[in-house]
Amino acid sequence: VRQADRPEPGDSVPHRQGPYEPHRRRTDAQPPRRHPVRSRPRTAAIGRGHPVEAAPRPASGDRTRRTDPGADGAHRAGRRETLFAAGVIYENRESKPAAGVRRRRWRRRWSKGCAPSATTSPSSQTVANYWLPSRLAVYRSRHPGIAVRVTIGNTETVASHIRDGLADLGLVEGAVDDARVAVRPIADDELVLVVGTTHEWAGRSSISPAELRQARWVMREKGSGTRAVFEAALSDAGQDPGRLDIALELPSNEAVRAAAEAGAGVAVMSSLVAHSSIRAGTVVKLDFPLPKRKLFALRHKERHMTRAARAFDALLSERAEPAAE
Repeated sequence: VRQADRPEPGDSVPHRQGPYEPHRRRTDAQPPRRHPVRSRPRTAAIGRGHPVEAAPRPASGDRTRRTDPGADGAHRAGRRETLFAAGVIYENRESKPAAGVRRRRWRRRWSKGCAPSATTSPSSQTVANYWLPSRLAVYRSRHPGIAVRVTIGNTETVASHIRDGLADLGLVEGAVDDARVAVRPIADDELVLVVGTTHEWAGRSSISPAELRQARWVMREKGSGTRAVFEAALSDAGQDPGRLDIALELPSNEAVRAAAEAGAGVAVMSSLVAHSSIRAGTVVKLDFPLPKRKLFALRHKERHMTRAARAFDALLSERAEPAAE
């Protein structure tokens, strides 16, 4: 150390805490403040397909969540667990302040069957457009607090939604062969052959099965229940559906009906779809016998049904009647 840097006797020297002086407490530093860790509320979008890690642990004396498999708001199929709509509302409410009061209030409403909920029902086109609306009106009048969401697709699409757990109930007009899906008939339907008024078959009294191969056809897409039932009927009559001359393949019943009215070819459709056009005289019904078919309700065998879905399923059973007269 240089002489100029040495302190003179009597000078005050600032003390610095060394590594071997733990008994001295620093006064120029404050201990870090520790903030309490608050867990985020568990939320999810209302709908299907939102997995959760584990169901909430039931509180002591919670009889509702122990006895009712759907009171905790989660579906359980094997090791997979997903929230359904009522369960999402339950989880969101449980995570807010005063959660205990809200939980007890929710259980009381759940036990009375008046908790807010929603049900999702994918349906094939014929069912959704012509058979289902009158039943939805009755359902809404009985349960005004329950929201109903209807999506439309062909039979294969509806079956995949039920199989993947994306919906509560499905309504289709074609048979579904899947070990995970429960199928229940709910009504009857009749298929008819129609042509436009300018078609050469419009004045025919009867049509033979062999003549079907000579006509041009307007058909629904593959996967449609209407097309599947018609092709099965042709096979039973000894005709190969693959040999039909399909001029147009359209994705909706209304498009098929409009093409038939314009004279594009012979069309097969439900009597529910053709009824208004036959009465208006824009198409002619051909005298060709086709077997009646069933309309089916689908649900997943291993998934819990919400109260809203059970009420809708009960209405379908109550009002099960022939679709075509």
